Amino acid sequence: MNYKVLLLDDERILLQGLANKIGMMDLPLRIIGEAGDGEEGLVYLERELPDIVITDIRMPEMDGLRFIEHVRAMRKPIHCVIVSGYNDLEYARKASRLGVQHYLFKPVDHAELQSVLTGIVLQLRKGDSSHDE
Repeated sequence: MNYKVLLLDDERILLQGLANKIGMMDLPLRIIGEAGDGEEGLVYLERELPDIVITDIRMPEMDGLRFIEHVRAMRKPIHCVIVSGYNDLEYARKASRLGVQHYLFKPVDHAELQSVLTGIVLQLRKGDSSHDE
């Protein structure tokens, strides 16, 4: 089973870099959409219902934290990862209150991203197997 990943970042080159890094990983992940801001991301969120969202914080139209608020309002078990160029404690606090467990800094380190995504895949698999019983 492939898990669906939605990517959000207003910097196109960084979005493509994330997609490339994930594509090189030997993980059951499939990118179902790439959006330049939260408003655009909402379309994918509602249509595709991703398992994992990787989002920048600062984006035009709707920032990553507001987007994650929409994710949480859906009450679905969607894992959210924040990627940011800002080491801002207030952003980290807000993200934590929204249940975000992973906060990565740009430029995103391949090994760190792989470690985070591997952990999330293991959690997703555990959740899948608990539904089978």
